[in-house]
Amino acid sequence: MVTHAQLRELRERGELANLGDDAVVILDDRAARDPNMQIRDSIRIMTPQLRREIARIMLDYDASHPVEPAWQRTADSIEREWRLHNILYRLGIQRARTRDCDLNNSDEGRTAAAFLMGWVAKKLREWRASAH
Repeated sequence: MVTHAQLRELRERGELANLGDDAVVILDDRAARDPNMQIRDSIRIMTPQLRREIARIMLDYDASHPVEPAWQRTADSIEREWRLHNILYRLGIQRARTRDCDLNNSDEGRTAAAFLMGWVAKKLREWRASAH
């Protein structure tokens, strides 16, 4: 788990590229207004078992390093949102946004349908704005 500053430092020193293909980088942004952890390049992790294992590691980390307001995610919601990111990325939908998986409090418990409806509504607004 790294903070924004630590991630920037790793990038500047060129150490991010040396982590290896099996490394999982998780950005700890739980100090934000909407507490969040972001799994970078989350699309590389395809198996539900590995996603659940990483979710447990994240939850253990959160329990041993609490923040206020608390980061409130469950293993099931982490795995479900992560799987949705992977599916959307593979379908070519918002690839820039679905490559990494943001796990913020405000998305806890949201269904795949809610995520997709939000995306469709955004695309419709963009289409209407460009048509005028």
